Amino acid sequence: MKGIKKFLLLMVLIFLISAVINRAQSPFQVEFYKSKGMLTKADLVKKDFGRYKGFEIPANKGEAADFVIYSPSFKPSLVLADEKGSVIKQVPGRDEHTAILSAVFPKSGNYILYLVADESASGEYDFQYAFTNENSLSLAPDADFKTAVSYLTEHAKAYFLFFDNPVDGKDTFYKMKDATDVNLERDGSYSAVFYKGNDMAAAQGIFVELSAKLKECFNSDWEKDTTDWKTEKNIREKYIQFKEKSQEEARIVKLSLYDFSNAKQNYRFSYGVTLVFSKEH
Repeated sequence: MKGIKKFLLLMVLIFLISAVINRAQSPFQVEFYKSKGMLTKADLVKKDFGRYKGFEIPANKGEAADFVIYSPSFKPSLVLADEKGSVIKQVPGRDEHTAILSAVFPKSGNYILYLVADESASGEYDFQYAFTNENSLSLAPDADFKTAVSYLTEHAKAYFLFFDNPVDGKDTFYKMKDATDVNLERDGSYSAVFYKGNDMAAAQGIFVELSAKLKECFNSDWEKDTTDWKTEKNIREKYIQFKEKSQEEARIVKLSLYDFSNAKQNYRFSYGVTLVFSKEH
């Protein structure tokens, strides 16, 4: 890898100054970027390495990143190197179209992420990049509700990439205190179940308690929406929701109380309370 840098036409990932400032101000900080690009025959080729592009990554010691490359046209792999060209980590394609690299930066400085493919490869790719500070990689299991909501709302920015792709073998998945089940859904949302059973009064009580707590977690930057019972396919739902204002891809936190007692599908329980953290696509 040494010497590749002098052949490299760097494509610099631009980080807003405000985002850097926020890292220092907030105990939890997750940044998320996405872009599209093309690997073409004009890109550089190195023998026994392949056709590649390079992205310069400024980072501080202890910060972590998840990089995801998807291409319908070629099989990608990813290589992370320091500014001297020494390899920090490399990963082959997870499948024929996707490569995912997660890493903690061992020291402050500039790094280079290489998108690498076969020498004959060309075509479009989607690039997603999530970045977090050291404090945001884990949360104590007994964290209070407001802290947990803040933590999960921040990770919703990146569709919970750090939960789905552990960094350097660390278990970064977090289960909310008092939740009976927690799942990462295919749409990149996080779902926590707080009640499944047949006692309507118990379900209602949990919903009311969590609703009151949830109201204390959001400021005027979030729009609150509530609804009484509505029915769809014989399933009743009432909810309280907070949606990020003035964002093209807004984050949404929604607490729902479900009544499955008259559902056509046979459920093992009649009532449920679920809290979902998501982000629009």
